[in-house]
Amino acid sequence: IYSLFFIFQAVLSILIPIYDFDVRNLVETLLRQCQTAQVDYEIICIDDNSKESFRKTNEILKTLSNVVWIENDKNVGRSAIRNQLFEKARYPYLLFLDCDSTVFHESFIQNYLNHLPTDNVLVGGRAYEQMPPSPPHYLHWLYGSKREQRLEAGFQSNNFLIPKTHFDGIRFDEKILRYGHEDTIFGQELQANQIPVVRIDNPVIHSGLEESTTFLRKQEIAIENLISLEGEKRIHTKLQRTVAFLRRMGLAGLLLWLYKSQKNRMKSKLLGHKPNLLALDLYKIGYYLAASAQK
Repeated sequence: IYSLFFIFQAVLSILIPIYDFDVRNLVETLLRQCQTAQVDYEIICIDDNSKESFRKTNEILKTLSNVVWIENDKNVGRSAIRNQLFEKARYPYLLFLDCDSTVFHESFIQNYLNHLPTDNVLVGGRAYEQMPPSPPHYLHWLYGSKREQRLEAGFQSNNFLIPKTHFDGIRFDEKILRYGHEDTIFGQELQANQIPVVRIDNPVIHSGLEESTTFLRKQEIAIENLISLEGEKRIHTKLQRTVAFLRRMGLAGLLLWLYKSQKNRMKSKLLGHKPNLLALDLYKIGYYLAASAQK
């Protein structure tokens, strides 16, 4: 009886941070699924100072019922915009979705509702198209399909549901202004506060594949950001653990020499038609070691 009662009392705030992306199909799909589920809901979209062309493309969403549309006058960044969305939310469960998500399960919303009520954080995960894209976007697709869509992947902020009371006690760290690791810190704060993170099989497709040059540069920025965060707070990543192991084994110097002597060749291979993840791993280790040495 309680579960039947809850179905009609469930209330959900769907929160979408937007930057330079057409979100019309995403919002319309979510509207349709929420209406089918007969749940009280709102969809809050905040545009983080996108280019005018994208703002004009998305402006039709301002006219839709149950959609709140807000445009920032200046770009506030990945952490601050998520906190801004939280401040606007009215309902007790928050579903965060990145703007470059494609909902492909017809029961996507219902799958989340089936887990309510809950005190857990639910991570739905991300998936990638099965067919590989053209070479300019292949590196991002390869990394995502082999690393990010695994069920054992860690906390991911692109598609997760959290009770509002839990988010209020943690929030995203707005001091993290550059790309990378705001989700790492948030996930570790959940763990520190003993809030269970449960991964469920409810992914969205990551549609916003970046060209290899952009993707690789963002990997570099994330590493630079990771190094800067190490002095301010405890942060634990696989890359750090790998580097620590190499240092204990006396191999860090060799890897740094290899990176410096082969950097251009490694980068050319990663940006070419047939990149591989081992080359990416070695490049990231070398970049970390070189950037740490300059700190």
